[in-house]
Formats: sequence, structure tokens, C-alpha cells
Amino acid sequence: MKLQLDKESFLKFFNINDIDIKEKSLLCAVSGGVDSMVLYDLMIKCNLNLSVASCNYKSRKESDNEIEMIKSICAENKINFHSEIFRIDKQSTGKSFQMLAREKRYEWFKSLMNEFSYDYLVTAHHADDNIETILLNFSRTTGFKGLLGIPESKNQILRPMLSFEKDIIINYAKKNKIKWSEDSSNKSNLYNRNKIRKNILPILKEINPSFIHSISTSVNRLRLTENFINDKLDKFKEKYVTIEDNFVIIDKSFIVHLREDLILFYELLGEYGFSFSQIEKHIPSIKKINKKLISKTHQLIGDRKNLIITPLDYEFNTKITSKSIREVNCGHFKIRGNIFNKGEISINKNKKNAQLDYDKIQFPITYRNYSEGDSFSPLGMRNQKKVSSYISDIKLNYIDKIHQLVLEDNKNNIVWLVGQQISDKYKVDNYTKKILNLEII
Repeated sequence: MKLQLDKESFLKFFNINDIDIKEKSLLCAVSGGVDSMVLYDLMIKCNLNLSVASCNYKSRKESDNEIEMIKSICAENKINFHSEIFRIDKQSTGKSFQMLAREKRYEWFKSLMNEFSYDYLVTAHHADDNIETILLNFSRTTGFKGLLGIPESKNQILRPMLSFEKDIIINYAKKNKIKWSEDSSNKSNLYNRNKIRKNILPILKEINPSFIHSISTSVNRLRLTENFINDKLDKFKEKYVTIEDNFVIIDKSFIVHLREDLILFYELLGEYGFSFSQIEKHIPSIKKINKKLISKTHQLIGDRKNLIITPLDYEFNTKITSKSIREVNCGHFKIRGNIFNKGEISINKNKKNAQLDYDKIQFPITYRNYSEGDSFSPLGMRNQKKVSSYISDIKLNYIDKIHQLVLEDNKNNIVWLVGQQISDKYKVDNYTKKILNLEII
């Protein structure tokens, strides 16, 4: 049995989602089509605190008339009205017109919400839209979340008509004598969504007249599965995942239970833009060190004990030059320096300390990231050793490796591999008079 659309059934959405509409400021997205005009009418009749936002892409003959119609009804009801003209250049991006228009639209909605402190954006998506989205996702290969369709409430966006079918909305509009504009682009077969709407849905409804209701019911059941998986994922994260600054660190010990936890691993990586097919191909090499997997926004790197996710744009660049001994802020830590006469301080092997022959160091000194070609003579060795080889030998983890600094003097000689080892050339010996004590704090 189809839901009937009226003031009471409309308000039921807000009650179920525990939204006190009397206290909230709402931004209603209105295009001029029947769906959004019905949404606007219902919000007016429910005396909601709303403003209206309308986009004009100048892509159809009727675009300007639609904006004027919406502006007029807002003026009649003394509703605050926002409108914006967008020019879509799809050739420069390779994206479809619909995708670019959606991106522009929601960017603008977000800016309006921030500027005018609206609590929620309200859109007119309905049950048929939801089914079309599910079928589109299914045709593109999707995980179970793609089959959940459009959420009723997420990220301050409310869709109170998502349970109502298109014909119910049209009947409401006719019964209440609501004016609306027909979008001519909806008749075109250029867009996949239109192909589904015009060619596929009618056949499915012929097979099962309650098709939309049936799928909606299945989606509700699938949401219970989503809740179950999300609960399991939270426990998985609690056990195996830690976040340090820009890094997501996954303890590799979960691999022992990979078969049982595989869907959780897929879901976790999906949060960072990795696709199912990418992850599936990566699984056989998941134990390998330095093996990378790259999404549009992040990279996954295999370390000895962990898998590490970092943003693609993450950079740690440090170069600090000092003409004298002073406290230096290196980002993740500070280094304090003091000068002592020999005998005033004991020599220790603490890696956070570097005790050096002060008179051998030529100023200014520079703290910087290590480079692949860097070499130094580790304490106890006369010969040069590449910094990268030394780091590999001591099994430095990936995060520490990219944060690794060196201290060099004005002759570009490495004095200290910071936090690891001093150069043998600058060690304290029998001829040392003054000791430079550097300490990581």
C-alpha cells in the first residue's frame, strides 16, 4: 500500500528523526519542478522556518522563467530567496553536465548554510529517485552501501519525501493546484538516469506493480545489515587502527583473521577512496613491505608491522638554519642545545641526545629532511654509509622514516642523524674542549 502525502505524513519524517523543526532554520532547494514545488508547499503549510535556494544553469529555454516563478511565490509568502547563475564547462574536466551541476549546486548550498547559519538543507528526493540511484549504482558495480540508495538524513541534508513515490507527489500537486515547470532535459535519453526512468522502471513496474515499495522494503532490511557491519567495523578499528596526525595505522596482526574480517577491511579502506577491485587485487601482496595502493586521495603503504594510510598531498618538509645554538622547533619535536666544558656533562648513549665536539662544527647549521643520496660516518665507523641504508638496517618504520631529519654544518657534512646516531667525525674525543649537547624534547 502506497503512502499518502499530506501535512501529517510529511511532518512524521521530522518526528521520527527527532528534529525539533520549530527551533531549526531550513534551506529548501527548489528547482521549479513538481517535486520541489510540492516540498515548498508542504513546508509553507507546516509553518516551517525556511528560506529557498534556486540554481540557474542557463542550459534550457525555461531556466529564467523557472527562477522568476520561484522568486514570485517566495515574495508572496515573504520567504527569503537565494538564486545563483552557474556556467558549466564540462569539456575542461571530462565530467558529465549532471555531475558538474550537482557539485556546483551543493558547494553553493554549503556556502549559504555557513553564511546564513541554516541548520539543514532540505531536498525533494523521492522514492523513484532512490530506486533510480540504486539501479545506477548496481549497474556500475557497487558494494552493499551502493544498494542503500539515498540516505534520508546525512551531513545536515534532510530528504523528507524519500518514502513517497512520484505519482503520489504529482497527485498532491494536482489536488492542491500547485504550479510547476517541466524540465525538458528529463525527456532526453542522453542521461543514464533518464534511460532507467523511461525504459527500465516501467518494465519492472509491469512485472511487479509494487516494485518501488518492494525495493524500499528491501533497502530498509539492508540498512539493518549496515548497522551490524558498522558496529563490527567500530570494534575492528578499536582493536587494530590508530590515528596519528595525518596517518591511519592498521596493525597487520588482523591478517591472521583476514577471511573473517575481509568485509571490514574493504569498508575501512573504502572510507579513504579505495575501490573494491583495487583492494581485491592488493590482498595477495598485503604482507609485503613498501607495497603501495593509491586512491584519488590517499595511499596505502605496507610497513613491517603495519599498513599505513596517508593523504596523497601530505608533505613533511623541514629546513631550519641557525647561526648559533638555540631551541629549534622541528614540527613533531623540539631540539634544545647547550654548550658545556668537557667534564661538566657525562657522555650517554640516549638516542634523544647528541653530544658533539663543538669546535669541529662549522656554523651555520641546518636541520633538514634526509635525501636519498645523503651519507655519513656512523659513530664507530670511519667509512661513509648512506643514510637510507642505515635507516633500513635499524628497521625504522615508515612514519619515522619520512619524518627523519639530519643536522648538517655549513660544509654540508652530516653531523647527526637526528634521534638515531651522530657522525663519528664529530664525536667527543681526548682533544675535545667544549661539548655541544643537543636534546630532543
